[in-house]
Amino acid sequence: MCGQLLVDETCHYIPIFMPSVLLHLRHYDVWAFGAVVRQLGIIFTDRGSKYAVSGCKVTNRAEIDATLKKLKSEKTYAKATHNTWGVLINGVPLKSDDGESGAGIVILRMLERADRQNELIIVSRWYGGKHLGGDRFRHVQDATRVYLEG
Repeated sequence: MCGQLLVDETCHYIPIFMPSVLLHLRHYDVWAFGAVVRQLGIIFTDRGSKYAVSGCKVTNRAEIDATLKKLKSEKTYAKATHNTWGVLINGVPLKSDDGESGAGIVILRMLERADRQNELIIVSRWYGGKHLGGDRFRHVQDATRVYLEG
């Protein structure tokens, strides 16, 4: 794996090359419901599908809904085929697969392993025309991992 880092005042780009997958890390923050939504904008490209990850601290369902609404107010995310998410609010798991069956539980399991409470993680996918099979779960897992490590 090779990489190059480009940093400016508003965005950080890290191209990382993997077999058949291209990753660009773009980081910026937006405000939603009084909380900062961290949009890493991690774009995995695999057979035409693209993935991005965002997240923020939340304490209740109203904040989750407000964050999703704010994210989807951006044209790019509104056009995503799936905006899957997971969160542990005081130990209570909440998730949505948004049509990408099984993706929400992948996010929840990673949050449980990392013991991250009250942190919403949203993985967005833009379908590229080819089925990815089990690789789609690996991409959700990779995007969530980068968010948790960032």
